[in-house]
Amino acid sequence: MKKNDWKISAKFELEQAEAARKLRNEGKARVCARRAAGHIVYAYLRDRYGYSGSMNAYNNIQYLTSLSMVPLKIRKVALLFLMRVTTNHNLPIDVDLIKEARWLAKELMGEEI
Repeated sequence: MKKNDWKISAKFELEQAEAARKLRNEGKARVCARRAAGHIVYAYLRDRYGYSGSMNAYNNIQYLTSLSMVPLKIRKVALLFLMRVTTNHNLPIDVDLIKEARWLAKELMGEEI
């Protein structure tokens, strides 16, 4: 992934998430928001720590949450993307993952998307 490809990929995923939400498909919106967060986190880990792991969003977000040098607020927000849905296919708490992905982009990469 090139230096700013993360931004293009994350923005695309967030657009897909917003489109899914408009169609009342919150499950797809969550998946797209998680993928956007994965692109953001991967770019941050690559740029900050020379990370060259996989492009798997879940694994990268999980790895970020394990790093004690990452501020607690960022790790807590990242954990939101790892939450499992309930048997009713909803998140156990009320959270807007699209908004949280945008927040991560600002906090980790210093850019709004």
